[in-house]
Amino acid sequence: LLIKKYLNGGLEIEPLLIRLGIESRVADVSQSGLLSQSIDLILSNDVFEHIELSLLEKVCVEFRRVIRPSGVMSHFIAIGDHFAGFDDKITFINYLQYSDEEWKRYNTNMGYQNRLRLSEYLSLFEKTGFSTELISRECIDKSVLQDIQLAPKFANVSEDDLLTGNCWLRGYIDADAQSKLFVKSITHSEKNGTCL
Repeated sequence: LLIKKYLNGGLEIEPLLIRLGIESRVADVSQSGLLSQSIDLILSNDVFEHIELSLLEKVCVEFRRVIRPSGVMSHFIAIGDHFAGFDDKITFINYLQYSDEEWKRYNTNMGYQNRLRLSEYLSLFEKTGFSTELISRECIDKSVLQDIQLAPKFANVSEDDLLTGNCWLRGYIDADAQSKLFVKSITHSEKNGTCL
């Protein structure tokens, strides 16, 4: 009922969050200041692809510190060249043709894109102590590979990884992970098949 009132314009957002027991913060998430094991749910939507890998690792380490053993992370990641969203002359893998040095010319701080592939996100979550499930993903049409010369950095990336577009990942910690700090990542091919 509260959410319905909010959506209909009858309720301010802050009182709604307070009544739901949600605290809103604007801060550096890699240094949240939250208590260890105090968070049940960590959620992001179209965020991770805009964070540089070195900072993203710090963010995930902080997530691991603050999440409860029974907690869950849910991340929707838009893997793909965001410029393709408003330029129909390029594809969602267009940005993979550029070396890191060339990409710096186009990749501004206002719309930074890290160009990480699904396998790299899975590895990052595993490295920072999360078990990971691929809930869903969109695959890019294989024909786009015919029209692009990949930069050397991406030349050895699997076609399956190149063709993975938007994805939704769920991360969690189980009792064994909590005590042993070792978690096996469930890869996309084990869980949901491939894009090929």
